[in-house]
Amino acid sequence: MRRKRNNRILAAMRLAKERKRLAGPQPEYPAELPTDRPLRRIVVEDIHRGTHVIECWAGPRIDQFRATVDGQAWRPAIGWHRICRGLAKAYAPYGRMEP
Repeated sequence: MRRKRNNRILAAMRLAKERKRLAGPQPEYPAELPTDRPLRRIVVEDIHRGTHVIECWAGPRIDQFRATVDGQAWRPAIGWHRICRGLAKAYAPYGRMEP
């Protein structure tokens, strides 16, 4: 019996909270990201491998990009840190440089 009463009280509290939320001002959402142009563009000029362009388009989440390399899809969803880490691996020094 007590459990039923508590459930009714909690349901009424949830309903009142939802009504208050709906009656208040609408939250401000961030602006939509542009889809007609890349958000970031990285141009890598390498003597040995030539020039490559990495473009970061708006991805499925706010913290992810859809990355393309030279116009070809690289990853459908990748974070900025992983893009930078991939560049560091791809363009690592060719060995130890002696002064």
